[in-house]
Amino acid sequence: IALYSGETLGVSQGVDKAWRGPARTLDRFVQAGFIRGLDTRARRRLGMAAQATDAGERRALLRGVEGHAQTILREKTRWGDALALLLRAGVAATRGERERALSLLERAETGLAAADMALHAAVARSRRGEADAWMAGQTIRNPERMRAMLAPGDWGDRREA
Repeated sequence: IALYSGETLGVSQGVDKAWRGPARTLDRFVQAGFIRGLDTRARRRLGMAAQATDAGERRALLRGVEGHAQTILREKTRWGDALALLLRAGVAATRGERERALSLLERAETGLAAADMALHAAVARSRRGEADAWMAGQTIRNPERMRAMLAPGDWGDRREA
């Protein structure tokens, strides 16, 4: 408005100050949406990789998941970092790197719990082979499908996509 009305730009400093708080809030929403979108796309790719019969297709899908995880890490959020670790655990499991997958799951669980993401933490714990007691306590009727949705991949005897 100041430009249109011909006012000097110094007059709009009040607008700048008033906008800082809402802008920071919007930045967090935008960042959260960005991270959630990357996580969703990566989980879809991870599920597809677990089902892929062509080795080249599987490798390409897993590279895509790794790229999304790396982008999430660049956002430098505690909860996003934990989601990226969960994605990387799924990649490791799908590649047959069981020990690496378990190590990443443990780190992801710690980060998810610290970020108050109890469901995701329970899924990570469950992927490590622990009981689904938390999920049962939340009346989650199908923990297997919850695992498949939040932590897809080829987990050996639990071949959920």
